[in-house]
Order: sequence, then structure tokens, then C-alpha cells
Amino acid sequence: MKILLCTGVFVGVVLGSVPLTQPADPYCPQDSVAIEALVSAMTDAWNHADAASFSRRFAEDRGFTNVVGAVYYGRASFQQRHAEILNSIYKGSVLKQTIGKPRFIRPDVAIVDINVELTGYQKRPPGISRRKGWSDTHKTATRSCKGKW
Repeated sequence: MKILLCTGVFVGVVLGSVPLTQPADPYCPQDSVAIEALVSAMTDAWNHADAASFSRRFAEDRGFTNVVGAVYYGRASFQQRHAEILNSIYKGSVLKQTIGKPRFIRPDVAIVDINVELTGYQKRPPGISRRKGWSDTHKTATRSCKGKW
């Protein structure tokens, strides 16, 4: 069983744990590697039903729109909502995320296209029909003044 997981626009992924130096070129390979590590860490956290780790790099002052269109603001709300779904409708689910090439709109801001597939979930959210295959999501990653994505 598969579902398209639309994680919405994930704005302001900051305070990550992957240190970077300031790139001279906005398309620095180090930044792409750091963003891949960020997406991989989030995928691993989801697959271990670890809402705290999944939410760790979500900025305190950002918003999130979920698959049914509900909007949440701040890391605490983001974490709480993911704890709820990871322990109910998405309990035991497996997330797979594959990123495309990040588009750096500034040296410290990247728009990342992510192909997302979720399998093994308990049930779909209300109003979400059964769909197969991949969905595309876009996440915006920003680098903090400490050089972390």
C-alpha cells in the first residue's frame, strides 16, 4: 500500500548538526552533501517513529502545511503533530525520500525538490484517496549564521 505524502513547504530548516564553511560558490558541493544528510536524518527519524529527531531542525518561527491542508506553526506544534501521526495512522510506516538537485536561490537558501513515498501505514488521513507512486515536495533549507543547514 502506498500513499503520496505531501509534506508541504518546509521552510527554515535551521540549526542542523552538519557544520559547513561559507561557500564561495552558491552551488558548493559541500552544501548539497549537507542537505542530503539533513533529508537522510529526517527519513531515518520518521522510520524510527522519532518525532523529536524528525522535528529537530524545524525552525521555531516557521509554518508547516500537512497533507490535508492543516497549518501548524513552530517546532513544538510540528513535533506534536508528527508524534500523533507516527503513533496512529502512520504507525509502522516506511518513508523513502529521494532528493533532486538543490536550487540555491542565495548562498544560504536552497529550494530542494524531494520525491517522497510512504508505505506500510495503518490508514489514510480523512479525505485522502489511495494513490500510488511518488509525490514531489519542496523544502526550503536555510543555513544559520553558524554555517549549519
